[in-house]
Amino acid sequence: MEAAWELLHWVLGWTPETPETVGFPMEIYPVAASFLDVPSLGRVDATCTWLCDLNRGESGPWDRELADMFYGMEHRNFGSFAQFQASRADFSKSSCGRQFRKAISLFSQLNGAVLNRPVTIDTTYDMNCCLCKDRLALRPDLGVYVEVEVCVNQDSVSLALESADHSRNISFSPDCGALMREVTCQTGNEQIQGSIKIVMQPLKTGERFLGKMGFYALGESIAFFRRCVGCEWETSGFCAPLTWFTENRVLPCLAFRDAGRYNLSIVYVGHEPPFLPQAATKASLSDWRPINYASFGPVSVRSA
Repeated sequence: MEAAWELLHWVLGWTPETPETVGFPMEIYPVAASFLDVPSLGRVDATCTWLCDLNRGESGPWDRELADMFYGMEHRNFGSFAQFQASRADFSKSSCGRQFRKAISLFSQLNGAVLNRPVTIDTTYDMNCCLCKDRLALRPDLGVYVEVEVCVNQDSVSLALESADHSRNISFSPDCGALMREVTCQTGNEQIQGSIKIVMQPLKTGERFLGKMGFYALGESIAFFRRCVGCEWETSGFCAPLTWFTENRVLPCLAFRDAGRYNLSIVYVGHEPPFLPQAATKASLSDWRPINYASFGPVSVRSA
């Protein structure tokens, strides 16, 4: 990005003082500006009021950069970044971007990114960030990665994705190294059909997960990540299809099995996973085993 910044000074041959009066090459600037990231755009804005106006114009560099920054994401209540920005017309685009990033990095029930409190049995905490399944399918080069750090774990916490109507969910248990997939069937008496899949080595018996976990949605596939304290990152690879969800909005949440004190936080919402997982294959998307709930009763992400 430093090279792109220097391009504005050297190749375009302008100075910060009223560049419009020194033959500024307008036809070249959009090309140069397309190489600038958010910090560099901020530096240009601070350097020259005239270029600041160009950057913040309709379909300008700020619109392009912010559209990519939040692509495939929505706020659970406010909707897309464009809708969020429209409700804050008095704020600059860069300021709206900072506010939106903070807003989607919070728990809905807490209005904060840190959960440090006792929870009751079968409690679920929702995240503000939602996935837009239809938009992600259009950009296989740009995914969404969300990461959570677990510092205190009384029993078991799972990272889950569920449909907006709560009829379908996929949850990842970092303790068991397993995925659980459930569908609520609305046929007379409500029933739950589930299946399970082992994607990582389970922790030792009695050991509780501490560390970081996350999910990465790219195109039409989902991968999960786990990093125990003192260990390297592990991934399930792309092991579940995002198309399994029937609705376009897919909602992340954390599910707690037993009551107790937990301390965890949302530490990242963006596009960069720890590393790129292996591409999905027919084998990696299969191998789900049905769960016999009759023996121990349903274990759903959301309590009734």
